[in-house]
Amino acid sequence: MSYYIGTREECDNYNQQVKEEKGLIEDIIWANPVKHPTEDKYAIHVCPAVESELERVDMLDETWTYNEEL
Repeated sequence: MSYYIGTREECDNYNQQVKEEKGLIEDIIWANPVKHPTEDKYAIHVCPAVESELERVDMLDETWTYNEEL
C-alpha cells in the first residue's frame, strides 16, 4: 500500500481533499495519519484517485511503526 509523507497538517489536508473529491460525509475519514516514532513526519494512505504533491512511497520502511495512529 502506498503512502504520502508530510507534516500532520499536510496529511490532514490530504484527508480533507480526498473526502471532498470522493463525496464522503463529514463523519467519514479517508485514513488516519500515522506518526513516525522518532521524526516529526506523518504518513497517510494514498487514494489512487486523488493526487498530491507530497512525497509518495510504495511502502513505509522499517523506521515506521503502525501502532501509533492518531
